[in-house]
Amino acid sequence: MPLMAAGMPKLTPLHPQNVISVNETKQTTPPNHCLHLERSSSKLLPNPQLQLQPPTHKMADAIPTDPPPAYTAPSGPILRPPPQRPPLNLPALNLLRSRRVILASASPRRRALLAQIGLTNIEIIPSSFPETLDKSKYTPFEYVSETAHGKCQEVYIRELDNKEKGEPGVVIAADTVIVDKDGRVLEKPKSREDHLGMLKALRDCGGHQVCAEWWW
Repeated sequence: MPLMAAGMPKLTPLHPQNVISVNETKQTTPPNHCLHLERSSSKLLPNPQLQLQPPTHKMADAIPTDPPPAYTAPSGPILRPPPQRPPLNLPALNLLRSRRVILASASPRRRALLAQIGLTNIEIIPSSFPETLDKSKYTPFEYVSETAHGKCQEVYIRELDNKEKGEPGVVIAADTVIVDKDGRVLEKPKSREDHLGMLKALRDCGGHQVCAEWWW
């Protein structure tokens, strides 16, 4: 039912195009000086255009049906990346890469360190130098330096007259020790019990240093 504007100020007549109607299905021109509001009893129905449509394909359709590529070598030319320069492209290292290089140690860590500077084609010949120097006559740094020097010299003398491979271009040796806060030099453990005892001593001593030396 229209709401009359009794007791209200005079309103400007509304044009039919400017009338706001809740029910858009009925276009009713309101009388003069009236604001026409009409309730709609229709329920809100979902828009069929906004409903999700079911998938038009199945999962089986996404599985490729083409055969896998052949694992045999291709018949055409193989494109290879251009050769890269070795790390530390220095004249001295480039010369060593063409010579006989010996690492007087069986440590895989030391071999990996040499590979980082491009020395990958090296021989592994562990030294038989006895690590029995009197620690009381050397400081920790002097001890590792003398031990590494002895390892390097022992392998070089042994391979100097190698008639099959020739004289070594360079022999590289190293030694590493641990020094606790009291100045004691701890070398490589010789057994499992010695290893555990060293770890417990380092845990309880409160601090330690690692001393390493390379010789060539």
